[in-house]
Amino acid sequence: MLPLVSVVVPCYNHEPFLDDCLMGILEQDYENIELLICDDCSTDDSYNRILDYKLRLESKLRNVIIVKNEVNVGVTKTLNKMLKLAQGELIKIIASDDAMVPHAIRTMVQYMQQNTKTDVLITNGVRISESQHYPNYTLEDKIYKSPPKFDKKRLFGMIYKRNIIFAPGAMIRRDIYIKYGLYNENRYIEDLDFWLRISKNGETEFSFLNAALIYYRKSSNSITSLKNNENFQSRRAKFHIAEKEILNDYQNAAGHRLHADTILQRILEEMIISKKYRLLDYEKIIQEELMNYNMWKHVSMLMKVKYHLIELYYNWD
Repeated sequence: MLPLVSVVVPCYNHEPFLDDCLMGILEQDYENIELLICDDCSTDDSYNRILDYKLRLESKLRNVIIVKNEVNVGVTKTLNKMLKLAQGELIKIIASDDAMVPHAIRTMVQYMQQNTKTDVLITNGVRISESQHYPNYTLEDKIYKSPPKFDKKRLFGMIYKRNIIFAPGAMIRRDIYIKYGLYNENRYIEDLDFWLRISKNGETEFSFLNAALIYYRKSSNSITSLKNNENFQSRRAKFHIAEKEILNDYQNAAGHRLHADTILQRILEEMIISKKYRLLDYEKIIQEELMNYNMWKHVSMLMKVKYHLIELYYNWD
């Protein structure tokens, strides 16, 4: 019998994109799917839009669980809530503003069945804009221009330096959640912490399938978006601080040199962004952070040169 796949969909204020996500699930050509979708107390009409699909989903899928949080708890707690209910051997998380090609689940399952040592499968995806909707997608650039090498002995350091995992393209064996636990509800960026945790011991087998199976929508309101808006400075600072907290959690495993280089790299990137978009308040925060940086003795010569070049270019005081 084909393995049961649990498709987990967290939703918050994605009413304009739910048709894309849910039609992508309905059109899957794989038979054994359960859907767990949770609306995180959206302020738009997302929940009612989900309910509009309830009968169609139930007629197509093995099992359908639709839940609405009474208060907004965030994506991490929402995911954990659904994962505790999931019964599938394989887990596929898809955000409610993204979508899948019709053969996505079948292609992933076939790979996992043929490669039984693979714990986490990452596939490619293509970006779509906010204005594109089912079924008329105009495909933009691929997420991975060239196939990444997921060497399980080196992957932790690679992720620590720069998160190279395309989370929307992931299928994960349920056993991994049982072994390593669910997402850390004390951390804001749930996927970075999770990837570092499961790759730290060098035992988790990641594989890459160079098939574009995911339509990934980069929202202009994303917390990592470079689009300038009234909330950008506070949102950018929140993300930067959250990322550093996770890196600090794993600094012993990373080692002093990698940790120092990575933190400095993040600070320099935020410096450039604050200058480029004239984020004066944020620029002050980043400059103060750099002045208080206490890892300079561990920073590599290459990163020190890079810092001085950037400092010279921007002529910081």
